Amino acid sequence: MTRIWNSRVFALAGLLCWAPALIAQETPAAPADEAAAEAAPDDPNLYTEEIVVTARRREENLQQIPVSATAFTASNLEERSATRLLDLAGSTPNLDLTSGTFAGDTSDAVVFLRGVGQGDTAVFADPGVAIYLDGIYLARAQGSLLDLVNLERVEILRGPQGTLFGKNTTGGAIQLITRRPQRELAARVALTAGSYDTLDGQLSVDGPLAENLFGSLALYSANSDGWSRSLSSGQKFHDDGRNLLRAGLEFAPAEGIQAYFTADYLKEKGAGGNQAMVAIVDTPFLSFYNQARVDAGFLPYSAAYLVGDPHDSYCAGTYIGRSFLEGEVFGLALDLHHQRGDNLLWRSLTGYREVDYESANDPDGSPIPLSEGFFHEQQHQISQELQLQGSGDRADWVVGALYFDERPREDNTEFVLGGLFEALELAPGPIYAFPGVPGFLCNPGPPPPGVPCFGGAGNPLNFAFFVGQGRDIEIDIENESWAAYGESTWRAGEKLSLTLGGRFTEDSKKIDYLSRNGFGQVDSDLHNDETWSDWSGRLSLAWQARPEVLLYGNLSRGFKSGGFNGRPQTRTVLDPFDPEIVVSAEVGAKADLYDRRLRLNVALFATEYDDIHFAASLQGAAGEPVIVTQNAGDAEIRGFELEAELHPAAYWVLSATAAWLDTELIAVDPRVPPGIDRGNDLPHAPETAFSFGLQKSAVIGKASLIARADWSYTSSYFNDIANTETIEQQAYDLLSARLTYAPDAGRWEVSLYGTNLTDETYFASGFVAGAFGPSLVVAGKPREWGLQTTFRF
Repeated sequence: MTRIWNSRVFALAGLLCWAPALIAQETPAAPADEAAAEAAPDDPNLYTEEIVVTARRREENLQQIPVSATAFTASNLEERSATRLLDLAGSTPNLDLTSGTFAGDTSDAVVFLRGVGQGDTAVFADPGVAIYLDGIYLARAQGSLLDLVNLERVEILRGPQGTLFGKNTTGGAIQLITRRPQRELAARVALTAGSYDTLDGQLSVDGPLAENLFGSLALYSANSDGWSRSLSSGQKFHDDGRNLLRAGLEFAPAEGIQAYFTADYLKEKGAGGNQAMVAIVDTPFLSFYNQARVDAGFLPYSAAYLVGDPHDSYCAGTYIGRSFLEGEVFGLALDLHHQRGDNLLWRSLTGYREVDYESANDPDGSPIPLSEGFFHEQQHQISQELQLQGSGDRADWVVGALYFDERPREDNTEFVLGGLFEALELAPGPIYAFPGVPGFLCNPGPPPPGVPCFGGAGNPLNFAFFVGQGRDIEIDIENESWAAYGESTWRAGEKLSLTLGGRFTEDSKKIDYLSRNGFGQVDSDLHNDETWSDWSGRLSLAWQARPEVLLYGNLSRGFKSGGFNGRPQTRTVLDPFDPEIVVSAEVGAKADLYDRRLRLNVALFATEYDDIHFAASLQGAAGEPVIVTQNAGDAEIRGFELEAELHPAAYWVLSATAAWLDTELIAVDPRVPPGIDRGNDLPHAPETAFSFGLQKSAVIGKASLIARADWSYTSSYFNDIANTETIEQQAYDLLSARLTYAPDAGRWEVSLYGTNLTDETYFASGFVAGAFGPSLVVAGKPREWGLQTTFRF
């Protein structure tokens, strides 16, 4: 611990020592070289790009706002061969982003920023990092792993965003902003073919439709055969079958009045994720299950189904048949602007979304029916935000109000401990004690009787494990939220500014839980409702020390609503859990140096993380399965981030990121089952991560050639809050490259790309079913390559 604190002090001292050097620096002229001499003085290839973002709900230069953020333009995304939100993790400091494949839904977004996030994708669990599409909050993980199609940019805001974005942004926020329609008719067609029989197509058309009316339409289809398989059934997983439509209309009927309407629709069909067993330990429940099965002549759930390559598994559905995933997402948004004079802007943002996903999944990694299920998740939401922005000589301000209402629903059919009832019925008598109880206490013979035991035809205790048509679970939720907020930035002279913001949020939640056993009889009918309210906000001080150097300090507070454990431990109560609270202090610097040839952004932060939400499968006191969603306790997080971009000469670009994270669980909630201890690391929080990119452009005759390579390194980290070593991700690195040829006319171009070129094996996620014994993982993408041809008209 002393070493860790010393490193923190050293990092802080280094930042404080470096800042005055930046302030005092006279930016020298760039070194002369032949390429620079040939380039025009205003050649954009010599300079870092100015990126305009809306991190504070108004358009501002990324380098002039006191917010830790990473932004990717459309060209940045293409250069990195990024097609889905997943692909941005390696290029963003302290971002861990995976899909929620343990429910089979490979379209679920599981996001952690600076160690804060949410691994549970059930409908009663809210994210800790909010995702927005054109300003509309995506409340559910389902369908949120968005395609990066027809976008203007992606903004990733790190740290609590409790003022302007509100609840469920304790870790940060990710904004996707679609490209506005062009003023002239234009079209783009892109075709991609590659490994795993990949065949993708994209068409976008936009331009004027009438006077002051402009439109855009983007169609995208992604298709592949999948890159993992079942060794039992031969089924392939992680296949693609996605079809996406995004449309936009922009109308400007009069000066100062503008309306922007967007619609998006996604239809997805595939097999979902593939869970592979990498370790197994004997537990009382597993021993009980296997003994009864073996005695009846059935195969046990055992180490025979361990795999060496986590891309493969032995899963084969007994009850569900083949795994599948099908889903639809539909969304509408209307953004209205009314500019009153030069200093006042009214804005209205209305959103509606529907999500509908069905899947079947065998998550135990074996052909044994230990656990299987059908899942159906639905949700619809509506939101309305009103905003007023003002600006003056000394201050900019914004006030607003938000109403949000959603109705999530989950219908599941679960098959757990399949075959156990049949095995017990074949036993010669009541010879199996409850797991963890010595078997000699059973007395199948004449008196004196022993303890009640399982086994024997007609034994009523056997029916505790009767699967039948499966246990049906219906969860209906009503979430209603409203908020009022305001933020203002005061300028004390030309260099110093102070930002103060606050937000009041009130969340009301209601949950209905209905469970039917294998006979179709209702065994649980539970209800609960609760209201939580909270103040969150931000205090920020910024000093524009030089035109190209910004120093800032932030104190921010974020809030994530409480909820209910939708997996009740008893059949009589739905336990609530308290809201999460995150308070973060941050100091940072942003600098564009050497005539904007070097961009250097750094941040140092300390975070207090209280009442952490977590979900885990553990063993209870008697060895029984315990799946909990509740508050784990409190944690401390310390971290450092660096982003750099260098243009050493014309047509050369070097980019790099570095991140350091130290997380520790400092207090454990007394209600937490054994297995989660004080001193544990938070999940999905690697201590160090680095990335490096190198891009070179060249002119060959009248054509251009662009080559880029990206490398990222991630140190080891845990996939669960219990810090289970069997699913710990060891350090790994990924390498990708892209080569693009474009003729002088610019009408077409062709790109050859590869990702994970070294074919590194790593885990995308991991899960331990504590009471049943297995450790299960989902592998990350193997090596892939593709050839993309793009035509512009």
